[in-house]
Amino acid sequence: MEEQYISVPLNCRYFQLKAEGQARAHWYVLHGYGQLARYFIKKFTKLSANGIHVTAPEGLHRFYLEGSSGRVGASWMTKEDRETDIANYIQVLNALHHNNERANDKLERVLFGFSQGCATAMRWLCLGDVSFDHVIMWAGSFPTDLPLGEVKAKLKNTKLTLVIGDNDEFIKSQHIIELQDLLDQANIEYDLLRFQGGHHIDEFTLLKLI
Repeated sequence: MEEQYISVPLNCRYFQLKAEGQARAHWYVLHGYGQLARYFIKKFTKLSANGIHVTAPEGLHRFYLEGSSGRVGASWMTKEDRETDIANYIQVLNALHHNNERANDKLERVLFGFSQGCATAMRWLCLGDVSFDHVIMWAGSFPTDLPLGEVKAKLKNTKLTLVIGDNDEFIKSQHIIELQDLLDQANIEYDLLRFQGGHHIDEFTLLKLI
């Protein structure tokens, strides 16, 4: 048996909220595991009212959340053939970014990842052809396959903010300590923002970031 690949054009879905009034920033928001971009972007409606464009790309893998019918979610990758999936979504995100930035080159660029979207965001930052003014990692962590030296180099002129809920069922206190130790050992500067809540996007905390 021989494993092979074929390259084909793809239609990749994304959703946008246009800024109301004069735009001052463009946020790219990457959803978590099992979410769809059409619903995820609704969490950022207040940003568009504050002069921010919001673009929400969707992971290439859709699946039924329970059984073989009902609600559908999407993911960025799984453990199966992960290198190919990573290369595919970086290519898609690069194309989306370059298409959008042609007319918005003077806006502040912000990359926002939630849960699984945090690892996707950091891989895109390090492996893609992009740069951002601010990276926000909400309820997630760095992918372990990225050398911290590369992460530090890509974050050299980029603000990094970590956001974690005090009652997040997936992000425990020990995980936060380990992440902070990792960043401190690599001399990567960051801000840590906490809120009272679980594994979700808290609107009040989100508005603090703008």
